[in-house]
Amino acid sequence: MSGEEENYENSFENSDDKKENKRSGSSQKNKGGNAKETKEEKEKNEKIKKLREEQKQKGKEGKYLEAEKIRKEILELQKGSSNQKNEEFEDNKAKERKALDEEYEKEKKNLEQKWEEKIKKFDEEREKQEKELVESQKKKSEEYKKELTDKYPKVKYSTDYLNGRVQEKNLAKINKYKEAEKLRVINEKLKEKENENYEKEKSAKINRNMEALETKQKQELKTLVDKQKRSFDILLSKKEKEFATLESKYKGKMQNLEAKEKKQQMANKEINEE
Repeated sequence: MSGEEENYENSFENSDDKKENKRSGSSQKNKGGNAKETKEEKEKNEKIKKLREEQKQKGKEGKYLEAEKIRKEILELQKGSSNQKNEEFEDNKAKERKALDEEYEKEKKNLEQKWEEKIKKFDEEREKQEKELVESQKKKSEEYKKELTDKYPKVKYSTDYLNGRVQEKNLAKINKYKEAEKLRVINEKLKEKENENYEKEKSAKINRNMEALETKQKQELKTLVDKQKRSFDILLSKKEKEFATLESKYKGKMQNLEAKEKKQQMANKEINEE
């Protein structure tokens, strides 16, 4: 064999060796996140290995057309393996994304249920507090009104009325009954008028005190409602933060999954290009 033929054969073998080494390295990268090699893949790889040895031998013997035929057979086998890996990749990709989506939806549902319960309990407690305050205020209002009524000074009749009553009795003592009757009628009208004025004054004073109490009680209720609103705003803020944390968590998981998929795609692409 001439030196030129020997160099050609060495070049032919070295080229195939380099491709095999590159493919082997890419295959190892591809296996990083996958299960162990299947029986079918193992048999296919053994067949490719035998064909490659046969290809080298044919090249050494100068049977280049036969070597080329074997080389094409090897490429077809590798192509089938690559397509299978691509299909498996797409299948795994869909499964992983579906699992991540289901995990997210489950956690989101649980979080929604948790906050529905929290808000429900908050509303129940809010209604309870308002009801208790209103009932307490009503009781205080009734007690205060009774207290004002009971403690209000009794009517004090005018000097005119009191003198009239004395004169009325004195007339009756000296048997001047007609004059006494006329004075009694006048005294009764005066008493009725003074009683009416007394009741008006009493009612007005009690009403002023009751209005002051009502104003105070309205402010108490407003203070409670404002406090409840602030507490509810804080509760909603916590809810928003928890949902934002959940969104961020799964956004990060999806980014990691996409990075993993991209890395796998690049490894598959290297194999396909070979």
